[in-house]
Amino acid sequence: MLMLIPKKYPRLLLGLVPAAALATGILTTQWKAGSKFLVLTPMIAWLILGSMVTIPPNPLRAKVDEGCPQYWLRPARAEDFGLAEIAQQATDMDGDIIAIHGNLIIPCQLQTTHPWSDHLEPYLRRFGLEKQIISVSEKEAIWQQAGLQIQWEAKSNVLWALYISTPTGEQNMIQYDLQ
Repeated sequence: MLMLIPKKYPRLLLGLVPAAALATGILTTQWKAGSKFLVLTPMIAWLILGSMVTIPPNPLRAKVDEGCPQYWLRPARAEDFGLAEIAQQATDMDGDIIAIHGNLIIPCQLQTTHPWSDHLEPYLRRFGLEKQIISVSEKEAIWQQAGLQIQWEAKSNVLWALYISTPTGEQNMIQYDLQ
């Protein structure tokens, strides 16, 4: 019965396993051996295939969220990619606008489904900071009006630099290696 549990979120259906096992046992007591073999063979084949080969994602899911697939059995990384530093500076900043130029592209193997900028606003709210986060493609006029200016710059495929600036000219730079 455990073979029927979906590979994506198996913990959500574990509560149904005992009931499904009982129902299957009751239904199959009347069946001949050949019928049981026909039912069990596709399940066993699916388990073996799913264990040895990466099964392509469900095309319906891709339309809902095109982010990276999640792998839950992985240790967390210690880096917060500048969120704590930004939250500290946002507590003292003048104004409510944080402008972001460039966006850190986090590789899928680092366990995230959305761009870095999508993580900033909820992180700030945890500290009671309600700030307006604006992404700018070029350094527009809003860039100069922002109380905090954040710029991501790719140094290589895996090395990124984060620049946190204030309108007064104070700037911090943090480098992150995404390997």
